[in-house]
Amino acid sequence: MSISKHLSIPNLFIVGAAKAGTTSLYEYLVQHPDIYMSPVKEPHYFSDVYRQNNKRLSRKPISDEKTYLSLFEAVTNERVIGEASTSYFGNENAPSRIYAFNPKAKIIVMLRDPVERAYSYYLQRVREGGETGGFYEAVREQADRQSKEWRPYLDAGFYSKKIEKYKNLFGDQIQLLIFEEFIREPIDSMARVFDFLEVDTSITEHLSYGKHNPYRIPRNALASKLIRGSLPRRIGHFVFPDRFRRFFRESLLRPTEKPAMSDEAREFLISLYEEEVDRVQTMFGRPLPWRNFQASGLSKS
Repeated sequence: MSISKHLSIPNLFIVGAAKAGTTSLYEYLVQHPDIYMSPVKEPHYFSDVYRQNNKRLSRKPISDEKTYLSLFEAVTNERVIGEASTSYFGNENAPSRIYAFNPKAKIIVMLRDPVERAYSYYLQRVREGGETGGFYEAVREQADRQSKEWRPYLDAGFYSKKIEKYKNLFGDQIQLLIFEEFIREPIDSMARVFDFLEVDTSITEHLSYGKHNPYRIPRNALASKLIRGSLPRRIGHFVFPDRFRRFFRESLLRPTEKPAMSDEAREFLISLYEEEVDRVQTMFGRPLPWRNFQASGLSKS
């Protein structure tokens, strides 16, 4: 199905999963002359997840149509008009809202080994001051919850039902990508993405590839306060554009070696996700390069 050349509304949505390479994909798509990506990454317009459960966002999710559509006012002759909001993957209502908005839209979902995804999100929360406890204790606490409250470390890693919701609505207008393959073979991966979007694939050799969102920690105590403080982030939202704020934020961080996950946490999560990974591999019709599940035999199934 071809994407219309005349749409002035988004016809591409990167919906997640969080901590699975969506930032890198966004940065590569921006470089294509036939693709326009919203200058605000993560507008969260079609999702109510963060409005309900996260008060530490640097900006409020966009909730009115006029403001949302203003993100695309600079579109000229681009054939693909897109945005990326990872909350669309986990929110129950987002798929149908996107479909009602534009049933011809194309959807990209990026998946990562759910054990590594959960730990990556935990480390981000620690860096930003949203988590102070240990990882194993945090995932066990969330696993033991009796309520239906969203479990941020765990629930996002149950991919199959979320994928099915999009597939039921969008059919072959959805593309699934694997994070581990994406970072290992970015040129081949982007060629497949551009082919899916029906734009020139020859540009893949000329993109500026790099590692986005590597593990980093605050450079010093002041940087830590600025990163963890909600007030500085909210003030920055109203004063500075998105790209400047990202540049400033990166200047406060320094790369370092990621701390190792404990064996008990890893074993617990492998057991938790084992059946789910089997379902996802059945969806793909092939083994996935998720090292945490190779010993279980799933990678050979």
